[in-house]
Amino acid sequence: MIEVQPNSQEHAALFALGLKQFSEGQYFECHETWEAYWKPLEAGVEKNLVQGLIQVSVAYHHWHNGNVKGALRLVERALPRITEALPVSMGLDLTSYFDKLLKEHAKLQALQSSKLEDGATGESGELADLRPDAPRLIQLEK
Repeated sequence: MIEVQPNSQEHAALFALGLKQFSEGQYFECHETWEAYWKPLEAGVEKNLVQGLIQVSVAYHHWHNGNVKGALRLVERALPRITEALPVSMGLDLTSYFDKLLKEHAKLQALQSSKLEDGATGESGELADLRPDAPRLIQLEK
């Protein structure tokens, strides 16, 4: 794991790289990048938010690999951490992200309750609306 000093240019670059990776669907890589960003942070809202974002990125990694149960568990752990930072934190508009994440959470619950966790991700037919559709993090202009 990369180790950087908090509040350095390298540290800020890690968060930006994680945003790019998440938006490109590179969820595992995003998790690794954000973990390196998260590790040196002091306890508080920012650290909790980043931990929640890491959990969401791993949840999408699991979901894309058919592990609905693991994805659901991680999203449920992430929601309170993201809620704490609403509506805006770290220059991110979290409100629309959170609203979309709640819809994704409902999809995961539907998949779980339908016992479709054995790899089905809603590729066709009536399950098409249950495919993962990760919310985008919108960075506000400074």
